Amino acid sequence: MILTILVILSVVIATLLLLRSRRQSADTVQGVASVSPFPATPGGSILRRYVSAISDPGVNETQLATLGQKLADAAAEVVPALIETWRATPGQETGLRWALVYSAPITGPSAVPFLREVVLSPVLPERSSDPHGYSTKAWDSIVRSRAVDGLESLAVAGAPGAESALLECLSHELFSIRALSAIALLNLPGGGERREQVQRALPQVERSVVDIQRVRVSVVPQVRDPRKHLASVIGHRVLSPPDPSDGRVDPQRTKSAYGVRRRGMHPPTISGGRNG
Repeated sequence: MILTILVILSVVIATLLLLRSRRQSADTVQGVASVSPFPATPGGSILRRYVSAISDPGVNETQLATLGQKLADAAAEVVPALIETWRATPGQETGLRWALVYSAPITGPSAVPFLREVVLSPVLPERSSDPHGYSTKAWDSIVRSRAVDGLESLAVAGAPGAESALLECLSHELFSIRALSAIALLNLPGGGERREQVQRALPQVERSVVDIQRVRVSVVPQVRDPRKHLASVIGHRVLSPPDPSDGRVDPQRTKSAYGVRRRGMHPPTISGGRNG
């Protein structure tokens, strides 16, 4: 009798705990603001409409350009809203953070301090329990890479402080940001004149990044038939690995064809793909 009562109590308690847990937010979304991070200002309203339009498939390029022009025309109001929104957006909201950084250069030279702050802000430690499947640190790097691109576009337009911000980025903690900043500086007007300056700012082992050249995808050799890049012995027909118990197998030929890349043979480079 006592055992039956204990079992019933256990079931009741488990049911109550389950119902209570369903009313709580999941751990993955706790801390995300339930209200809009955009300030209730004219600039915040313009920024919110543009950011929403970026990911809306129903918005065409003409409509997006119109919203972008409004963003640029109201830069004096939008930039403060941009900074406030960025600081109110939780770190795990990487999609929104990327959209904010994407929008910033449209506002013109006044966005330079914001983009500089984004790039040079400390990178948080990995927050994902499975960084191979989803890495928060990788997303943080992507957002900062977008900010470097924005600084470059503003530097090309002659925005004060954009070039010096890129020079500061050469000492960033992430190699990807250092490399992107170096390439950006070298591709600015007169970039060749600052080649040695960029090299000196980089660690010795990374100075070869100044040799990286940007090219249009249209001029990169395209791989039309991947089979032509395979070793001749398997280039035109699919072979199955030979049976080791077969006395007719030539060990040297087997090693050459299946185990070791032949001298002079290299796999096709990924730079020749459709997306460069």
